[in-house]
Amino acid sequence: MNCKKAHRRMPDPASLAAAFSLIEVLISVVVLALGLLGLSAVYPVVIREQRSARDVTLGVSTVNDARSYLSRHTGLNDHYSGWRQWREDLSVNLPNIIEQNGWNIPLVDVATGNVRAPVTGDMIMHIQDAPVASPEPDFTVNIPVKARLFPAPFTPGLEPGYVWDFVARRVSKRDPVSGLLVANESDPVQIALFVRAIDPGIRIPRALGGARPLTLSDVLANNLIPDADRFSPVAVRSDNGRPTRNGRDQLSNRNYSSPITIDLRLAQPFGTPQQRQRLRLRANTRLPNVYTRDVALSLAMQIGQKLVDSQGNIYTVTGVEGNDVVLINPPVPMGVATHADISPVAFVPQIPVTVSVFTIHP
Repeated sequence: MNCKKAHRRMPDPASLAAAFSLIEVLISVVVLALGLLGLSAVYPVVIREQRSARDVTLGVSTVNDARSYLSRHTGLNDHYSGWRQWREDLSVNLPNIIEQNGWNIPLVDVATGNVRAPVTGDMIMHIQDAPVASPEPDFTVNIPVKARLFPAPFTPGLEPGYVWDFVARRVSKRDPVSGLLVANESDPVQIALFVRAIDPGIRIPRALGGARPLTLSDVLANNLIPDADRFSPVAVRSDNGRPTRNGRDQLSNRNYSSPITIDLRLAQPFGTPQQRQRLRLRANTRLPNVYTRDVALSLAMQIGQKLVDSQGNIYTVTGVEGNDVVLINPPVPMGVATHADISPVAFVPQIPVTVSVFTIHP
């Protein structure tokens, strides 16, 4: 009887063979932990690439929307106003601007983000080293920030994710004898279009008193809500122009981030392939009031920044050298002899999602 009880207490050999030892369990835990760590490292990269692909796709849609707006806007394309009036005012009142052939920035209301364009009296003119104001304009074309958001505000099921801005220049041909640029009534207008993502740090305030909840469309484009609840789609500090990425400046006021132009070192030649992969910047004094020279230079030198030269070529900043040289891709075209041929360059403070250059024939 006792032998029988003792026999029942003996473990089953099959169960012993199927068990895991403590060392095997620990090794499995280590392998699992390494796998999870690898996955956690890859996950942000995947998310970033997905966001980048989404930005590229929607950026193209934003460009198409903006091009359609600028090409079909009645005020801009009327025979007696818009692009045509701006082009002809430059040739009559400011003939020297034709030789510079540089980018002109429309007047931007920093509080609202609205653009008045092309308002000849408020354009930033590139003549030598000082800003020059043209005569008082005879017309005004307002382009509200609401019209420059994409998707359009208050679209059911969608909120704005991008905003576009532009700079413009007159494209004139050179006289074959003198080599100078000559104004002609048939000259086209070239547009450089910059698409930026809405500031990611915008915090939508709560609605009080039982009112409906505010949306991103409200705080960006609803003129009926208090100014204290409004935000700029893209904002910069009011003391130096550095982006805040939260829709307001350092004083919690709206301060819209407008395009910038910056000069190149005019005497710099493009003799070798290595020189064509570099641009030497010069922090000029013809900046919008909010931007300091040092900040404007640093914004132009951001890795990934898009620079558009005065011939409409688009470059991506891939590196920096010293305090004022950027490495670019693609290189400067072979037909360009010196920096003077492509100065100034235009850009926006925040690295844009996409940039497009196109031509309008008024």
